[in-house]
Amino acid sequence: MKINSNLEPQGSHAAGGAGSASPTGGAQGSWPAQTYQTDGSDKTEFSSEAQTLAKLSSQMGSVPDVRQDRVATLRQAIQNGTYSVSNEQIAQSMLRDMDK
Repeated sequence: MKINSNLEPQGSHAAGGAGSASPTGGAQGSWPAQTYQTDGSDKTEFSSEAQTLAKLSSQMGSVPDVRQDRVATLRQAIQNGTYSVSNEQIAQSMLRDMDK
């Protein structure tokens, strides 16, 4: 097989193809924005959607898995004997758990 370096890449991801990033950094479609430099160093810029997803992901990491305030309220109600659940709530929960 002979590789000819003078040919442009083929396929849907080739420069100038549908949904591809342009060499100037403008993105089309959902591809991340890309910047090309000729000084020998590499540089990548991400699309605004990718930046938003990264920000949301880091914010989700700071949300606790257990709502301690809710747990404390329920624990206090159980200890006081004031916590009650209706038969309908129990039945709904059982049916919901069966679907899983």
